[in-house]
Amino acid sequence: MDQIIERLKTEKAEVEVNLFDQGKNDGLMWAKEAHYLDIQSTLEWNPGNGDLPDQAEQREEVLNMIHDDPDLGFEANSWQMDEKTTEWAKGFVDGVQDFWDQARNKTT
Repeated sequence: MDQIIERLKTEKAEVEVNLFDQGKNDGLMWAKEAHYLDIQSTLEWNPGNGDLPDQAEQREEVLNMIHDDPDLGFEANSWQMDEKTTEWAKGFVDGVQDFWDQARNKTT
């Protein structure tokens, strides 16, 4: 049984890394087209606490990205962030942050 538990832990960690990486890529692609204020709003978002973005338009956009992805979605059609969507969202914000780190000095 211990071996099975270890295998499941490993598989869960791999899934979380994949979701984070997918979110990071999505965030980077999104940031390339996003308005300056939307980028700044995203950088203030903390998906780790299960919340969605504060700005209504951005929240709608993130919800659509999550619902359009068959690997994500919300549990039981609720609008609550679960483990999968939270990992993706953390990656999304990280991707936007990476984009902004590269673009920040070039916008002054």
